[in-house]
Amino acid sequence: MLIGVLFAVLPAMALLANGSGGAVANNILGAFGLEFDVPVAVEVLGASVGHPPYPSLPLNLSQEPVETAPDSPTQWYLFAPKAVPKVLRGTHTRFFVMVDDQRYPVRIVAEAVSEVKADSCTIAFDWLNTNLKRKYLTDYDVVVKPREGFKVSTRYTFKARQVDVACGDSLLIEYTDADGVARWVAEERKRLSAYTLRMKAYAEQEAELERINELLLKEDHEHFADTFTLGDRYRLEGGLGVRFGSPFSPIGDFTPDKPFAVKLDALPPPFAEGSYEITLAPDRTPIRIGGYFPDPNGDHFKTVSDALRAKYGAPMKNGETHKIHKINGNFVIARNNTREGRLDVVFIDNQARKDQKEREIERKHAEWEEETAGL
Repeated sequence: MLIGVLFAVLPAMALLANGSGGAVANNILGAFGLEFDVPVAVEVLGASVGHPPYPSLPLNLSQEPVETAPDSPTQWYLFAPKAVPKVLRGTHTRFFVMVDDQRYPVRIVAEAVSEVKADSCTIAFDWLNTNLKRKYLTDYDVVVKPREGFKVSTRYTFKARQVDVACGDSLLIEYTDADGVARWVAEERKRLSAYTLRMKAYAEQEAELERINELLLKEDHEHFADTFTLGDRYRLEGGLGVRFGSPFSPIGDFTPDKPFAVKLDALPPPFAEGSYEITLAPDRTPIRIGGYFPDPNGDHFKTVSDALRAKYGAPMKNGETHKIHKINGNFVIARNNTREGRLDVVFIDNQARKDQKEREIERKHAEWEEETAGL
């Protein structure tokens, strides 16, 4: 049935004391064979309990949440008691103990769940209170606000230790060492402080490693940028192996100020596989240098964009598919041509382009004069 129909005739002095006489009048030494002032032997502890069965302390003790470090050791265990009053014997009763770092008991709990909930908890509750009063030669305090989940609670207080009995759908009896609780709180705060300092040190190390990695990555990107751009970070002097201001010698004839296809050698991936065109001024100096490379997934565009940013800083135009850098008046443009699945990279000598526009104006003016000659 449950909590065994409760043998109210049991001798009161056989109650929840340690087998070694762990309880004396007006003091509480422990319960169920455990003593607050004696570390629990390892072999007495059973399975650890990941989640505390009763995380909240009795309501008269501090309810301030205690933050624990992630590496805090297990504190709650099941255990097999050495001495149990008959009212708590049976497979329906579980015994828990919370220990501190030195395995001293801090809280000792027995929880009995009744199969017939209507009266059995009340019978056991009354029996426990009758015999606790006789055992400790004191009366209990009725707890005005019962523990959460219970209907009625009583408490026996002796110095820094107390016994709480609660009745609801189950029967709960808890022995608490308030000094042990304070000791455990101090241990947890010390452990949390040490953990916080370690995590701060780890975070600083990670940040430093990240900074170093970013510098190395930036250095790699700058080195890559140097393979397809000419000049330092403050001067853009050309690209794809062609230098602004220097005559370019194409194979065959060309039309000034008009783009035409060329072959360029000794370029690194992804520039080795692509097509190229160039626009030259009448003196064969480059105005515009363009390269077009297969890039169906946009991976090369990202690599080139990161390299240009590392060398020249943030682009003046920073679109998702279009990056424009202006350096000492000249331009380098990277475009993710998603329609063609292609990366376009273009270098422009801005002064040469202005001269080209002047020549175009002069050409159109000369054509107009020819067309209107004799008027």
